[in-house]
Amino acid sequence: MDTPNTRRAQAGNRRILLVDDEHAITELLKLILEQSGYLAERVDNGVDAIRISKETSFDLVLCDVFMPGIDGYEAMERIIEYKPTQRFCFVTGYAEVPGMCCLPKPFEPEELLDRVRTLLSASEHDWLSWLLSFYRQHVVLRHRESEHRRKLFLALSRAYQKDAPSEAFSFLKLAGLTALPIETMKLNP
Repeated sequence: MDTPNTRRAQAGNRRILLVDDEHAITELLKLILEQSGYLAERVDNGVDAIRISKETSFDLVLCDVFMPGIDGYEAMERIIEYKPTQRFCFVTGYAEVPGMCCLPKPFEPEELLDRVRTLLSASEHDWLSWLLSFYRQHVVLRHRESEHRRKLFLALSRAYQKDAPSEAFSFLKLAGLTALPIETMKLNP
């Protein structure tokens, strides 16, 4: 039976980082999540999200897209450079981020909790598939020719190779990185 107490027990001590420049949004997210048994910490900008994610391990990052300074995309990209399997979900009022990695505003509390449970319970393979799909749609367009993009694709491909080496190679091919010297292509962590 699905009761509030059952859901709280399922949440365990899962840590979630909330990133949004609107204080009211992070307060609402924190309230909903903590009432369901999650541990939530909030910051109001991308710089602090990057800093705190280096210091603390989070099971999930819920992040706004458009913020002053470092936006949500860049914060995610920088965090994934050193934590390639960090789970993310954009909470945004803009419909430009389709798929599992996005929760559109406005949302009902149960929608938020369903998305969080889905993202946290997904296998690493499913999570990385969703993330790769997101990257195919967005990051390739943002970083067509850059060292930053190359590092991101290699980091994600290393993480993804564990479950699906052919997917890792096709992802590198999509990124235009298959012409790299063979020593660069070794994907063992």
